[in-house]
Amino acid sequence: EQFAYVASLQPCQPKASELKGGKFPTRMQGKWLRSFHEDHYYKKIPTGEFVKRNWLSYSPSQDKVYCIVCKQFGKEDSKSYQLARFGSNDWNHISLKLKSHESNSSHLESEIRRAMF
Repeated sequence: EQFAYVASLQPCQPKASELKGGKFPTRMQGKWLRSFHEDHYYKKIPTGEFVKRNWLSYSPSQDKVYCIVCKQFGKEDSKSYQLARFGSNDWNHISLKLKSHESNSSHLESEIRRAMF
């Protein structure tokens, strides 16, 4: 019953305006200051439309993104479990990481398990 409740929760996707200081934290990555941006909550599909990534959750306290679907329904030995367990704050490469993650077979299997739950 507790798992069912947790599985039904929506991802944490705050807007910058809802955070302390009204923006996402910045950090030096290489020579540049980088930060998360709420645009990453969406992906652009071939029709040009934007679709919400309902699996992506941002943690303000950790300043990282996580895959809540793989965290709840993934297998610990799968490649996609990295984003579920440790998250990512590599803002320089985050677009590629998210695109790679959401097309990964382990993530897709987790999405199927969630849909069947």
